[in-house]
Amino acid sequence: MEAPSRWLVPRCGRRSARCPVRRPSSLLLAGTVFYCCLVVLLLSLMDVPPPETAPTGHRLRLRRLATQRPEEEVCHWPKRKADVDIDLQSVLTMLNLSRSSTEDRSSFWNDDLERRYRKISKNSSFPLKILVVPLSRPPDQCRRLTLVSCHLRHTHRVLDTLVQMMPQMPQMRFTWSDISLLQLWWEGASKARRGTLRQLAASGRLEIANGGWVMADGAVTRLYPLLDQLTEGHRWVHHHLNVTVSSGWSLTSAGHSSTLSYLLRAAGLNGASILKTSLRWKEYFASHQQGDFLWRQEWDITNSDSLLTHIQPQFTDYLADSCRTFGIASKACEELDFSQNSPVSDVFNSSHCLTNSKLKRLTERLVDLGGRIGSLSRHNVALLTLGGDMRFEKESSWRSEYRAFRQLSACLASRPELRAELRLATPADYFSEVRRWSSADGGAGRLPSLSGELHEPGAPGRYSRLPEWLRAARQLEAHLHAAELMFVWSWSRHREPRTLSVFQHAYKRLTMNRQDVGLFSDHHIASGAVAPYVMADYGERLNISQQDLTHVQLTAAAELLSDLEFYNQLTELFAQHSPPQLDRLGEPPQPVEFTVLAGQRRRLLIFNPVAQQRTALVSLLVRRPGITVTDDAGRSLPLQVTAGGDSTVRVQFLARLEPVALHLFLVQRPAVPPSISPVLSEAELNETFVIDSARFQLTFDKSAGLVTVLDRRTGQRQPMGLGVGALADADRRATLLQPLRCSRNSWTVQSGVVLSEARVTCGRVRLAVRLYHSNCTLGQAVHIEVETRPPSEAEPRDVALVLRTDLQSCEPRGCGFYADANDYRMVWRPHLPATDAAAQFYPVTTQVSLEDSHRRVSLLMDHSRGVASFKEGSLTAVLDADSGVEIADGGGSSLGDHERRPVLASFALTFEYLPETESDAEPVSERLFAPGALSSSLARLLSHPPVVQLSDDPWPPPVRSPLRLLDGSLPCGWELLTLRQLPELARYEVPGEGAQLTLLRRQLDCRLTDQRDGLGCPSAPADSAQVDFHPPLQVLQLQETTLTGGRLDPPPAELRRLRDVRLAPDEVRSFRVKFVSAKRATTTSHRPDYAELALVRRLNKLEDDDVLL
Repeated sequence: MEAPSRWLVPRCGRRSARCPVRRPSSLLLAGTVFYCCLVVLLLSLMDVPPPETAPTGHRLRLRRLATQRPEEEVCHWPKRKADVDIDLQSVLTMLNLSRSSTEDRSSFWNDDLERRYRKISKNSSFPLKILVVPLSRPPDQCRRLTLVSCHLRHTHRVLDTLVQMMPQMPQMRFTWSDISLLQLWWEGASKARRGTLRQLAASGRLEIANGGWVMADGAVTRLYPLLDQLTEGHRWVHHHLNVTVSSGWSLTSAGHSSTLSYLLRAAGLNGASILKTSLRWKEYFASHQQGDFLWRQEWDITNSDSLLTHIQPQFTDYLADSCRTFGIASKACEELDFSQNSPVSDVFNSSHCLTNSKLKRLTERLVDLGGRIGSLSRHNVALLTLGGDMRFEKESSWRSEYRAFRQLSACLASRPELRAELRLATPADYFSEVRRWSSADGGAGRLPSLSGELHEPGAPGRYSRLPEWLRAARQLEAHLHAAELMFVWSWSRHREPRTLSVFQHAYKRLTMNRQDVGLFSDHHIASGAVAPYVMADYGERLNISQQDLTHVQLTAAAELLSDLEFYNQLTELFAQHSPPQLDRLGEPPQPVEFTVLAGQRRRLLIFNPVAQQRTALVSLLVRRPGITVTDDAGRSLPLQVTAGGDSTVRVQFLARLEPVALHLFLVQRPAVPPSISPVLSEAELNETFVIDSARFQLTFDKSAGLVTVLDRRTGQRQPMGLGVGALADADRRATLLQPLRCSRNSWTVQSGVVLSEARVTCGRVRLAVRLYHSNCTLGQAVHIEVETRPPSEAEPRDVALVLRTDLQSCEPRGCGFYADANDYRMVWRPHLPATDAAAQFYPVTTQVSLEDSHRRVSLLMDHSRGVASFKEGSLTAVLDADSGVEIADGGGSSLGDHERRPVLASFALTFEYLPETESDAEPVSERLFAPGALSSSLARLLSHPPVVQLSDDPWPPPVRSPLRLLDGSLPCGWELLTLRQLPELARYEVPGEGAQLTLLRRQLDCRLTDQRDGLGCPSAPADSAQVDFHPPLQVLQLQETTLTGGRLDPPPAELRRLRDVRLAPDEVRSFRVKFVSAKRATTTSHRPDYAELALVRRLNKLEDDDVLL
């Protein structure tokens, strides 16, 4: 055996007479073959996703990772962006988006476009295809009407006449997009009308475009509500009409994000059309003939998620008005009005095209319009929209429009010299024609690729108007997300005959709340561009939803706790449930005072909806002498007690929570009351003072506010300015920042075992800066809370938080900053030198970052707002804006000012340090930008606070461990975006057997990973979920679907467990999951529990004579 050993590890380094070449023996060759076969066998047994579950490039990358040794898994950053033909962020800096440069212009048509059109019309070798898309939308008057009133006055007439007239018009086509209004019509429609609508949709003559519950705002809406309202709309359409949405249709003017294009493509849509963009954007796309493009994600190197997108060159969907955009005289445009009372309505009473001169002229006029629109693209297809404000309300409108276009189409067919054809169509027809053109002649008509954001300029208030409602919507989104998780969890474990009544009532409430919360994603509601009483109606919907979601959460918690064998006491357990803080939607929370008597114990029910471990601050207001709090492991928690006034004390503690887990903490009266932490007033503070934690030391000046931040981790002392300013915008074109003076006698400082905090009042704004005494994630940031009260007549209405640093943020790629796009990806927001200051504000939903070559400072926020950077190293984040600016209906009349309420805004400030950049690295403009693990985690915690409920404790046994949905934490960067229950096939408001699981893997900058942040993130990101569902839940079926739950064709192979799921960075995927519970599998049917029925009636507020289904 000595010879093979010397052969494998020779003792000499080169061939020589002393080190002869040895030949392997036959035994050695046999052993080598055996080991090779063994390696091949092991590799074949590894968990590599099948071809249906991941793109080819992704599978190859996974195989490489599977064969790497752990020590080779290192951070690879920066990454290069995908190469595209059009980079919108670069184009944006060349455009002047100021309102002053466009407000006097209604058309971009110029001499160059006219000459190009003439040249194309003479030399074109292919016929022009004119597709006319009839559609209808809610009128602008609906901004003065509630949703139900808008339906009763307008939309129901359109849908009634649609099902009556379209069966009589075989060539007619129609497009509808708003599902919330369609649902109202469906509820009141007869069975026959429903059947007719279903047949029209199945035949493709009626297209449901976009399919979202509302026309979502693309600027200030987060990823979760965007996806949730899109899923609700698509599931409703599939359930009631049995069709799949294939085209997008956007009418919003709030800006258009690449996030929404990615969601639409992942939901299975093949194309999207955008009507409302600013004149500058339409002018750019028209001049470059790039109105049709493939919208691509910056990270999409393989070009697998691009969406075919069409920018409509006109400004309105009304045909007679839109033709003025293309250099046609107004009088000539009036002739394209084919309604019953138009000047040319009598022309179509004659069917003789060749002998009727007026009809010949109208035909040529329509071809001229189609040719002008077609000349703005490189293909031969012109899309014309035939719509407007409820244009198809009357039967006469349907007849006149249909008759006109039938005759015009016949005229074109009889005049081949015009080289054009006309037909009524849907958006799907248009995208099909464009694809046919682009794939002809071996792909000679390749469409350009594009990446970036279609930013629309707006005043500071455009993204920050009515902040109390923006915060209220964010709170309801978090409540809905938590309720969905808890419902699926409890329903999957307790789907038994005795619990059907509980869950059916809860699911009906959950469905209605999904739809009501989805309404706040509407582009008019999100911007506050509706009448005050309309907003009040939506606010009432939100308040009802908040109560309903609380009942759903408690119902789910009660069923989950039944596993702990005290089911008969559940009625008493939640008889006096109440939150420890009363969160009036959008307003600062008010602690609820409660008492713990001697010998009494109460329970805190805390649910963590985030799929990672977290530490959360919990505040309680109790009567003296105070309380003690014990977690579910029996450990007493450190408490910080401060005087609350009126013989009460405020108790604060940090709760360590497991991922997606339900905790029960014990609250009782101590034998010895805890000491009260002192609060230092103005007179007790020096001119400069500090607050500190294990990581930070903050130095304040009474006159200047926060002045320096010492990071103990690096020893660096960073100058920092933090204050509040007023935005002066007298002419709506120039924004000036005027600092608000802070009252010198209003400073207070408190320090304790949990946190240290400094507070000051500046005008109508109360500012608090806080540090947590913990090594967890919360302790790695500077936390800021700002409470803004309504302004008086003498106070400025537009106020902003101003952050100033010494970062040289203009150094890497020019002045600007990075901000999230709908809480999905971070994108570059450049300073626009050719644009006025009011248009420098960009929408931000969760995070904004400044960086230079060495450092990155990020500001995280709990709700959306407008942010600008007027100076290098500075950020201006709008806190409150004038609610009356540019709020008018279609007729130009003001909608009025909204009633204002106090609002609380929460921020977190992080400091991260960049390594030295390699000399051969890509230019900054060519690199992807991604958040670090710390800022990404803190953003999730701000968006999804824990659910906390306080109850009496009538049962003595303690709960020693939390109830868990997962058996561990999802990897860093992974997010359980949603887990929502799917309905039965026959009944939409009854829970079915399956659920929709949506996972997101965020792209993280691995260079910023630091083990001292308390996140436990490895240096290399994880490609797989690495967790499973906690027993007794077992996965029965796990199969990928479209993003909104539709079936994939061909269907992918089923996965065995959650840990088999693999995602690429920035990928969002959905799965249909069915559970089987070990507990449920052994349960037999038995009589209903009367204590449970009482609980159901109490939680759902049912009367004794109400029937439980």
